[in-house]
Amino acid sequence: MEVLTIKDLQKNPGKLAKSAQRSELALITKRSVPLGVVVPFDSDLLLYELKVDIVLRAYREGHLSLGQVAKFLQKSKEETMRLLSSLGIDVIEYEFDEEIESIKKLHDRI
Repeated sequence: MEVLTIKDLQKNPGKLAKSAQRSELALITKRSVPLGVVVPFDSDLLLYELKVDIVLRAYREGHLSLGQVAKFLQKSKEETMRLLSSLGIDVIEYEFDEEIESIKKLHDRI
């Protein structure tokens, strides 16, 4: 997947067409925030990306583990963590409120 910024597209809009001609997806970002994905018309690729989207949604909702996502994507856990992070998907779920409660309880014991 090629990542193109708004500035990239303003300077060279042909990058988007070249990406599509190579049957690659292009992630469009603005200030490092994903805005959308440009998908070349290819039914096999479209079906695969739909499956990936379903897997990522299932991960976000807690139905799949990081290992299961990595296995589906045929990537290492480290590569999968980088991908999830780049897509703005939390890799580590951290409950700050629970941590504060633990600290308060520990403080009360002292």
